[in-house]
Amino acid sequence: MCDLITVLAGTSPALIYQGAISVGQVVVDDDFIVGDAINDAAKWHEQAAAAAVYLTPTAKESFGIGRGDSPCFFDWSVPLRKGAGTVDTLALNPLWSQIQAHGQSRIDALVAGFLAPFGHSRSPDVVEKETNTSLFLAAAKTYSETECDGFAQNLDASTGPAPTTGGQDA
Repeated sequence: MCDLITVLAGTSPALIYQGAISVGQVVVDDDFIVGDAINDAAKWHEQAAAAAVYLTPTAKESFGIGRGDSPCFFDWSVPLRKGAGTVDTLALNPLWSQIQAHGQSRIDALVAGFLAPFGHSRSPDVVEKETNTSLFLAAAKTYSETECDGFAQNLDASTGPAPTTGGQDA
């Protein structure tokens, strides 16, 4: 998953996605995939009021990861649509690999590129999602600046250079 985010963040224009990651039983039948994990991910995806990819509560519990376990996930309270509150979980950080590969100089341009598709819409739903996405990206940037350097140094010491493209999903 981290490698996918690395590739998408490195495209021009940079791509940011909204989605939810879940775990559970699925059935694959030719062109269809159905099951509890699909239903859970779809339910949570529809509730988010930000362009972010995050673990559903089921997935967070199943993966058993937390702050500092992975540079590409960080703690975040995902805002829910229409002021329905938040869900505390882990979000996929679209910036971490870019900081490792290019340093801070690329991040401001990347964030601006992520926010550009919102345009100048004044629709309340779009304004809410843009505001929350901007807050998400600010949190991702702060996490990347403060946490990812230490993670990369630990990774370099134990396994060699931090991956920036390709490879297996994390």
